[in-house]
Amino acid sequence: MTEADRYIGEKIRWLRQSKGLSLEQAANAICISWQMLRKYEQARCRLGVARLHALAKFYSAPISFIIEQESITVADLDLLKVTGTVEILEIYTSMGEKEQRERILDFVQTVARSVGVRLGGRTDQMPD
Repeated sequence: MTEADRYIGEKIRWLRQSKGLSLEQAANAICISWQMLRKYEQARCRLGVARLHALAKFYSAPISFIIEQESITVADLDLLKVTGTVEILEIYTSMGEKEQRERILDFVQTVARSVGVRLGGRTDQMPD
C-alpha cells in the first residue's frame, strides 16, 4: 500500500475513535465486517470510492478531509479530544481583531511558561 493509503487509514481510525465507536459499531453502521474496517484503517486494503463515500457520510466528514494530506497530523487532531479545546478554538477564531487574538495567545503562553509547560515552538503566521 502507498503512503496515501496509510494516511487515509489513519484519518478513518481517528474519525471512528473521535466518535467513541468500536470497530464493530462503525462497521455495522456501514454494513461491513469489523475485520474489513480494521484492514482499511491499517491500510491493508485499499478503499473504493463507494466505501469511502459511505464512511465520510457516516462520520459526517467531507471526503476531502479524509483524503487530503495537509500539514495537520492525526496527533494534531487528537488535541481536539481534550475537553474544552473546541470551545476555546470557537471563541478564539470568532474574534475579529488580530490584536485581540495576539493578546490572548500571549497571555496563554505566559501562563504556560509560568507553570513549566514547554511550548511547541510553532512559527506559523497568525491569520488576519
